[in-house]
Amino acid sequence: MERPARHAGTTTARPARRLRRATAGLLCLSLFATAIAAPDEGAHAAAALANFSADYALFRDGNEVGIAERRLVTLPDGRRQFRSHAYATPPFSWFVSDHIHETSTFILRRKGLRPLRYRYDKTGGSEEEHFDVVFDWRGDVTRYMHSGEEYELPGDVADLLGFQIDLMLQLRRGRKYVNFTLALKDGLQEYAFRRRGLEHWKLRDGSLDVLRIEQIPNERPERFTLWVAPSLDYLPVRVERRKNDRVTAFELRRYNHRLIERVEDEDEE
Repeated sequence: MERPARHAGTTTARPARRLRRATAGLLCLSLFATAIAAPDEGAHAAAALANFSADYALFRDGNEVGIAERRLVTLPDGRRQFRSHAYATPPFSWFVSDHIHETSTFILRRKGLRPLRYRYDKTGGSEEEHFDVVFDWRGDVTRYMHSGEEYELPGDVADLLGFQIDLMLQLRRGRKYVNFTLALKDGLQEYAFRRRGLEHWKLRDGSLDVLRIEQIPNERPERFTLWVAPSLDYLPVRVERRKNDRVTAFELRRYNHRLIERVEDEDEE
């Protein structure tokens, strides 16, 4: 019988042992290059998850404010990348000119996803922001390239973008509880998610069954809820983040060039 996730109220990340600061950029790149998949690991896992494109509408407190374009691709050396580009659309783009690019690089193994690197870049606005993490599996270190901080590398570590791909893989295997140690900008934090039931969405051209996935609360103020579609390989079709009575979300609008138009029920909130 599957063991439930550790209760997130007590799932703070294991104390991060701060190691020496990074001193050689070339050494970091060398370690990163040697962390790619061995030939006997990649072929079976890579075939299990097809590349895809997915475009999402971005919402803030119920108002549609922008677009997020996401692509899962395969690199020539067999590594995979999940890429996201988010930006505001008119009229909000007249006031918010930020473009946010995220890239999660990882390998697929028989037991799941192994992250290699995550990069976050916010440009185009008044304040730029950059966030870069390398997962050094040989050195057993989570290396924060933008700050020089280093932490121990948990076996269930995931980055802020790639964890959504890992969640898809875990749910495909029938998992009802899923744990991640997410590499946040300010360090590592444990998150746990659980299934909360099946919902039925009406679409303009049919319907879509979706699973509701809820985060088990931890000590951080934000709470995440995801809806995933089993018929789309458990792709997240909606993700909500609630913090201090504010709600930000994105909802699927196009998948592999197919338009996804949800029809709200009249009695739905």
